[in-house]
Amino acid sequence: MAVQLVGALSADWDPGEHRDQYQERVRAFLTAKMTGETVPKAAPTPAATSAQDLMTLLEASVEKAGEPRTAHP
Repeated sequence: MAVQLVGALSADWDPGEHRDQYQERVRAFLTAKMTGETVPKAAPTPAATSAQDLMTLLEASVEKAGEPRTAHP
């Protein structure tokens, strides 16, 4: 099932189409700290799921992968 999902979602990758959001957030954080702004705390980490939940999610992903894909903005 996982191999089917990966095959269905595989596509050519162009790194120029993506930006490093982590690096952008770190730079914004450092800039805010250097200028004396207050920096909000990060959101709490979501709770872990069980193995049964993961199987349900994988099955749903495989079904969804068969549907036509739309481009991300």
